[in-house]
Amino acid sequence: MLQSIQRARVVNKAHPEIHSCIIRFMKSLSSAFKQQPLNEHVQKVLDKATEELICSKTLQQLNDEFIAKHNASILHLYEGACSLYELDSSKKDTAINLVTSFNRNKIRLEVIFNFSQYRGARGTTTRERG
Repeated sequence: MLQSIQRARVVNKAHPEIHSCIIRFMKSLSSAFKQQPLNEHVQKVLDKATEELICSKTLQQLNDEFIAKHNASILHLYEGACSLYELDSSKKDTAINLVTSFNRNKIRLEVIFNFSQYRGARGTTTRERG
């Protein structure tokens, strides 16, 4: 998944779904570290790569900055809200409010169409299945 994230960032670093991928990857990586220690060489590679991805920030800080930076984009807010919920399920209402309180006057018809296609392309998430 790390290589996929790195390649996606080369293609379009600003794409909102890349942020969610980084959050999910880092969360999975954290769980893996807790289960068993990794080979020191693998650990060095991962440390360097994760430093490039999150710059010594917590995942919560990274997500908060993402939301603040992209507060004018419904697609980015959607991914930020999903990540907020992914990081802390007790913030479900905050995540929902983040998207539903978006000023609809800022959205052009083409953005609404793209969002519906974007959402459909993502399919169901683990949160929806579980």
